[in-house]
Amino acid sequence: MGTRYHITLVNHDNQKTLASNRAVLQQKIDAKLLEINQLMSTYISDSEISRFNASPHNTWFSLSPEMVTVVSYSLYLSEITNGKFDISVSPLIDLWGFGAAGEMAFPSDDAIALAKSQVGWQSLILDKDNLRIKKTKPLSIDLSSIAKGYGVDVIAQLLEGTSVQNYLVEIGGEIRVKGKNSEGIYWRVGVETPSFFQTSAKKVIQLSDQSVATSGDYRNFFEKDGVRYSHTIDPSTGKPVIHNIASLTVVENSEEYSAMKSDGLATAFMALGERQALQLANELGIAIYILSYNKDVFGESFSSAFTPYLTKTQ
Repeated sequence: MGTRYHITLVNHDNQKTLASNRAVLQQKIDAKLLEINQLMSTYISDSEISRFNASPHNTWFSLSPEMVTVVSYSLYLSEITNGKFDISVSPLIDLWGFGAAGEMAFPSDDAIALAKSQVGWQSLILDKDNLRIKKTKPLSIDLSSIAKGYGVDVIAQLLEGTSVQNYLVEIGGEIRVKGKNSEGIYWRVGVETPSFFQTSAKKVIQLSDQSVATSGDYRNFFEKDGVRYSHTIDPSTGKPVIHNIASLTVVENSEEYSAMKSDGLATAFMALGERQALQLANELGIAIYILSYNKDVFGESFSSAFTPYLTKTQ
């Protein structure tokens, strides 16, 4: 997935048992992550996603159950955000220089219009029952905004399948926890201060059997004529979103694929902007916490569902 991962396991009854099984478990985890890469990495030429991207439009393409799960939720996010979240947005990301090999630039209106013609989640037709998908026009998809979270869920499922009941799994900043930490208390996760010059946590929240993800533009942006351009692209305009959100954190409680959901939701809410993100989060009962730029300080706002985490912090 082009990133690091970190896993903490706790056995309150016998930590030595976990240590003795570590090598075998490590092999299983690495093998599972390689499987996900082979499905969802656009950097692998024969991965499932790369083969779909290279396939002709108006032709059904068979998908694995894993890909159906991730694509299906991605399209759901597109629907509830009116297309602000779009897994086909890569041509615009590359155009603005936020892609893997890009150089940040300010493209012309004609170039933006051309890239927009190659984007559109509505052109993806997913047949979940028959595990297949087709595109009604030439386009490609990129699952980087949600695949890491899915990877966290898969590893969590693997751990639970081996009777591990207390763990923290983190891939590229996406986190899922279960049970309690080595001190016998709920896991404590920090919301990072969005600055190059500060490394402390702005807020620490306590979690158990939940996932958390944070999206932000404080590491990937550029400025022109005093305007800050985020790496988050609005597919409707073809341009980076312009708002004062520095970071947006989502806490997800779903029993299934909570890390995938928190990962995708963080990106989706980030694209909406503060007002719309809070409105939608409150409608759906989702816990989100927003840090916003306000001159030299950060302001904070949060949805109603996040309120309990304010009292559980230490």
